[in-house]
Parts: sequence; structure tokens; C-alpha cells
Amino acid sequence: MELVYSNDQLLMVNHVKNLLETANIESQIKNEFMGGGAGDLAPLDTWPELWIEEKDLEHAKQVIAQMNDNSEIVWYCAKCDEENPSTFDVCWQCETAK
Repeated sequence: MELVYSNDQLLMVNHVKNLLETANIESQIKNEFMGGGAGDLAPLDTWPELWIEEKDLEHAKQVIAQMNDNSEIVWYCAKCDEENPSTFDVCWQCETAK
């Protein structure tokens, strides 16, 4: 198993877990309930961690990098060639599905 992501917020770790599952990468959260140990343990030791199988490491890194990329990704409609934000599943101009 390989550690691919850690954050002090469990919400973010679960978000990345969902992104990886969408990409067909199985993952496991460790330290999910360690937050209560903060103070007695070093803060970084209590952060939730996301672990995956070593064979999926490169693909997982790509998914996580894409999440961290702040640039807007667009797609172009096959029917009218209109530029659409990546969050649109339907062309805003002609309503053709992505």
C-alpha cells in the first residue's frame, strides 16, 4: 500500500477518495478517527490518510494533480464547436450532450 494523500480535514480526504473511485482506483482511509488524539500525539500523526495499491500510484497521482490544477478545463461541442466549461455536461449553446 502507498500513501497518496493526507489532509487535516477528513472532508478533503473523502473528496479525493471519491475522485479516485470515479477513476476506478480503490483506496482506504487510515487515521480516520485519530483527530481526538491531537494534543497527546503530534498533529501530523492524527491527519487522515488515503492509501492505495502500488499498481495504481501513477494514475492516482494524475487524478490528484488534476484536482489541484487551478486552470479551467474546457471542452468543445461536437455539433456547434462552442467552448464549454468542464462542469457542463450539455453544450450551453445548442444543448448537445457532451
